[in-house]
Amino acid sequence: MASMFSVAIPHLNAAERAAVGGCTVEEALVFLRRLSLDDFGLFMISLPNRDYPGLSRLLPAMASEDVQKTWTGASGLDLYRQTSTFARQLENNFTRYIKAPLADSEILDFGCGYGRILRMMYYYSDPANIWGVDAWDKSLDLC
Repeated sequence: MASMFSVAIPHLNAAERAAVGGCTVEEALVFLRRLSLDDFGLFMISLPNRDYPGLSRLLPAMASEDVQKTWTGASGLDLYRQTSTFARQLENNFTRYIKAPLADSEILDFGCGYGRILRMMYYYSDPANIWGVDAWDKSLDLC
């Protein structure tokens, strides 16, 4: 994670200490949500991450490059940019039309694929409030 701004490292380290100590996903997310959306997304696509083995065990691993390309036509940082742009648009439009923050809301990803958007939604809401639905069983197996 050397490319991340140094301001993110203390939050990642705190989350890692909590994960190693046996915290829940929700407890780890409290620390990770202190990151910017960009840093959060970059961290999530790095999983599993050898520098953060506790968090790597707790949080979902990113799909392989092949799976990313098969489902979306892009992978890695290119796909991350698309995902973070979508997340920002989703948050903006949700707030604009629902007149409430996306944080702590119930979120349904219809056509979730392998879970790309679901992972980013952890920034806004706990996993218990996030659902993924897909008509293709192969997507659900990967997700």
